[in-house]
Amino acid sequence: MKTPPLIAIIGAAILAMASAASATVIFSDDFTGVTNPNSAGWYFYNTSTAGIAWDIATSNTPPLSGNAMRNPTSSGSNTVAIKQFATQSLSRIGDQIEIRLDFRSVGGAQGQLQVSLLGSANTVSANQFGGTNPISDADGYGFYHLFKTTANSPSYLQVTDSSTTSVLFSPTQTQIIGDNLGHTLTFRLTLTAAGLELSSSIDNTAFTSYLDASAPVYTAFDTVRIAAPGPASSAYVYFDNIMVKAVPEPSALMLLAAGLAVGCLVRRRFNRATGASPAAFPPAPASSAAASKPFPFTQKPPEAFTLVEILTCIAILAILAVLVFPVVGKVTNKATLTKCLGNHRQITRAYLAWLGDHNGKLWYRAPGGNWGGGSGPLFGAQNYPAAPGYLCQLLEPYGLTMAKWSGWKAIPNADKTVWYCPASYRQTAIAGHGATYYYRFLGNEIGATSSVTLAAVSDHLSKTPYLRDYYGNHEDSSQLYFSTKHNVYSYLDGHSEYK
Repeated sequence: MKTPPLIAIIGAAILAMASAASATVIFSDDFTGVTNPNSAGWYFYNTSTAGIAWDIATSNTPPLSGNAMRNPTSSGSNTVAIKQFATQSLSRIGDQIEIRLDFRSVGGAQGQLQVSLLGSANTVSANQFGGTNPISDADGYGFYHLFKTTANSPSYLQVTDSSTTSVLFSPTQTQIIGDNLGHTLTFRLTLTAAGLELSSSIDNTAFTSYLDASAPVYTAFDTVRIAAPGPASSAYVYFDNIMVKAVPEPSALMLLAAGLAVGCLVRRRFNRATGASPAAFPPAPASSAAASKPFPFTQKPPEAFTLVEILTCIAILAILAVLVFPVVGKVTNKATLTKCLGNHRQITRAYLAWLGDHNGKLWYRAPGGNWGGGSGPLFGAQNYPAAPGYLCQLLEPYGLTMAKWSGWKAIPNADKTVWYCPASYRQTAIAGHGATYYYRFLGNEIGATSSVTLAAVSDHLSKTPYLRDYYGNHEDSSQLYFSTKHNVYSYLDGHSEYK
């Protein structure tokens, strides 16, 4: 019986996607048959030597069922649960990692639910109570929500050194999780061209996502950390059906599906041409005359592909082109953005070192000038022969190669210096510019007309940029100049960001 080509292709695609999806599950714990969480790879840490490990108990409130891991409160209330797995790196645009778990608070559990995906170089293989945090080096992202009987909003966290957290964003949507009912949390991290997107949901409530475009963006994960304090003596928090999975970017699945689909067509054509499966063929004859025939055992000449089959293959290739080409572009944009952020960080480190050597007094440039944009507060970083003293010359003794000016002629290897945004490299309109970044004198924010110290502009160090792209455009590479909506900025508190 001949398989219709479309059914063959669709079946192969579904098979490919299903097999790929099942292969992405990193671990899934429903605690069936488990009597001690340690046997399932969960270990526990408490800063107190009196801390105790979580245990296994029964909870049949849907979606929980049967055995579940439980925070036993009291001296275990501040104990955190840790499970490690093989490192998962988000390396391609669209790659994801997510944790999904069911939980239930009982008896007025207080405090907060914290679920984090982290990366740590340390290995945890035993419980620890007191002493140094076994994953003290862990960095990553977390989801935070209060156990209350009234609706409240969650928060996304950036986690550094395992226990240091900073709130990145709090969605406006609310949910109740301290109501003795079972709930399902999904927390997902997705790599995008602009940074890492954090998204989450509890039950049917999807919370607004957040894009972390700061530097560094964490992309390698090997540890789950769960904290759920419940100080009341009869309060417990149960966890069940904990699953972590990594999802490759969609074009990878489509490539696999397309490969199997085309293979299915080829196999079907081969069978049609021979009239039998390859396994049914007898061994080749010893006769050289018989062996010289191209199809010695075929029952009929090979047939051509049908029009439907050819059109289907063309459609598959077209779909793949639509999926893959934008991804390639996004990867390129991500690479240039990463390089630009690196340039900004190097310049900022050098400028902060210069400030340290000059009693914290900001380098002063009056408004206007060759690159000043009229009366604006932004200034170029170049070394014009007619206007020496630009920022790049100032910082050359601190290990930065000075930018050049060649009178609108091309500058060899201009992009090799930190003063040149890689998003500008192919723009012939800026030939001769050795630098594409602008400097801002923060003293303008307080009306200063001469150099001032960092202390005088302390309110602006983290919120007013002192350096930005001008000829680099990460938002739209077809446009020469900067975008006021999305660009790379640096601040004198030491951080750089794309926003």
